[in-house]
Amino acid sequence: MISDQKNQPLKKSAVKNSNYNIDPKTIKGEIFGDLGKLHVWQLKTLEAIEEGKWQILACVGRRGGKTSFFLKCCIYLLLLNPGWRAQFAAPTLKMADEVIRGTTDDGEPMLGFIPEKYLAQKEGRKINEVWLVNNSSLHWDGVEIKRGKNIRGKGNNITLFDEYAFLEHAAEIYAAVVGSFRQKQKKYVFIASTPNGRSNDFYEKYLQAEKYPQFWHKAHATIEDYMDKDDRELYIEQLRSQGLTEDDIQRELYASFEASGSGAILADLLRDIKPVPGLYKPDLPVHSGWDLGWTDKTVIWLFQQTGPKQFNFIHSLQGCGKSMEEYSYILSEWGNKYNYTYGQIGLPHDADDHSGMVIETRAAQLSKALTQQGHRNFTINVIRKAFSGAVRSGVVDSRMRMFLIHNKIGWDTNCARDFYELRGDFKRDLETREMVRNNARHLGDGLRTAIDLIVTRQDVFRSNIREVDNVWQLIM
Repeated sequence: MISDQKNQPLKKSAVKNSNYNIDPKTIKGEIFGDLGKLHVWQLKTLEAIEEGKWQILACVGRRGGKTSFFLKCCIYLLLLNPGWRAQFAAPTLKMADEVIRGTTDDGEPMLGFIPEKYLAQKEGRKINEVWLVNNSSLHWDGVEIKRGKNIRGKGNNITLFDEYAFLEHAAEIYAAVVGSFRQKQKKYVFIASTPNGRSNDFYEKYLQAEKYPQFWHKAHATIEDYMDKDDRELYIEQLRSQGLTEDDIQRELYASFEASGSGAILADLLRDIKPVPGLYKPDLPVHSGWDLGWTDKTVIWLFQQTGPKQFNFIHSLQGCGKSMEEYSYILSEWGNKYNYTYGQIGLPHDADDHSGMVIETRAAQLSKALTQQGHRNFTINVIRKAFSGAVRSGVVDSRMRMFLIHNKIGWDTNCARDFYELRGDFKRDLETREMVRNNARHLGDGLRTAIDLIVTRQDVFRSNIREVDNVWQLIM
C-alpha cells in the first residue's frame, strides 16, 4: 500500500524551544556545511525532503556518501523537531555499531558533524543512542534479532535503513515500520543501499519509486557522478587487486542491478544441471538444511553425502503457516514412505529465538516433535550468524559459490520443481515473478543453511575442501 500523504514542507522560521531558538537555515549550514560541496544526488534529495517527500530511496555506489548524508538528514530533522526519535537500522547490530562509531570516507568520525552545543547528556542513556538538547534522539540497531522486531513500533519519526538490499525480511520489516505511523503523522523513511541483484525488496522498492514519483524520491548515482576520472581509475584498480570481480565492481561502484546478486550466482552455477531420478541411498543418513519463515515461506532441503566431495539433494519442501510439529509429521511421513533415517538437521540462527508468548524455541519444538514420533538418530544444529562487514563484500555468497564449484552436486527429480525455481527458470507476469523471486530467495537461504551445516560440521561430513574452509575462516 502506498500512502498518498506528504509531509508539510519544512518551515523557514525559527523553531522555538524553552532552551534555545534554531533557525533552519543556520542549522542546515552547521550540519551539512558548504552546500556547494554536496553531490548532485545529495542536493536533490535534500530538496525533496524539505518539500515534504517522506519515502526516500538512494541507490548509490560505494564512496558515494549515502550513509553519512542520511545521518546528517536525520540530525537536521531531529534538531528542527523537538522530541523526535530517529532509528538507524543495519543488517546486524555489529554493522550498525561499526558504522556509527566508525569514520566517513574522508576519515572523519561518522557523527563528528554534530556541533557539541547540540549534544545532551541523558541520564540512563544506552550505548546505542545519542540525545540532543531538544530531547530528540538517534538510536541504532540491527534487524537480525527476531526479524527486526527490535526496531518496530517504537514511535520512530525517522527510520534509516542502511544496506537495505542485504537486510533479511526487508519487505516485512518495511511494511511494519510504515504501518506503525499514525494518521497524518509527520514521518520519514530513508532507504540507502548498493544493489544486490534483483531478487530482493530493494529492487522492488526501486521499481516502486520509479512508478510512483509523486510518493517517492529516488536517487541513483554511480562512481562517475561523484569521483573524477583519475581517482576513479586508481580506486578501481586497487579494488581489483584486492580480489573484487567485475560483477562486484559493477554492483558496488556503478550501482548496477544487472550485476550478479546471489540469485544470479546460483543461476550460473546450476545452469547446466538436470535433476535425475534414483539418487537416494537407503544405507546412508538423510540430512537437511532449513530456511524458517514466520509469516512467509519455510524451505527444507534434504540431502545425503555419498562421497568425500559428493552431495545429492534428494527431496525438498516449501510450506507456509505450519508449526514445527506439522513439519515433523511431514518428515515422518517421508521417512516411512521412502525409508529415510534422519541425521544432521541444520536450522538458521533464528530457530533459537522465542516467538511471541511461546516458551520453547522452534529448534526445541522440532526436536521434541521428532523424538515423540520415534526418531532417535538426528542432531539439531542451529547455524550461528557469522558475518558483519562480510555481507557487503559478498563473502557469504563466495562461500556458497566455492562449495558448489569444488563439490559434485546431484539433484533428484523429487526436488526438480524447487530446483528449477531456485535456478530462476520460471518466467511469468510481473506479479507472479515477484512471488517466484521471493520463493527463490527462501530456497537459496535453505541451501545456504545446508552448506553452512556441511562446512561447520566437518567432524560429520569431512568434505576436506580447503577453499571452502578458507572462505569460512574469513567470516568467522
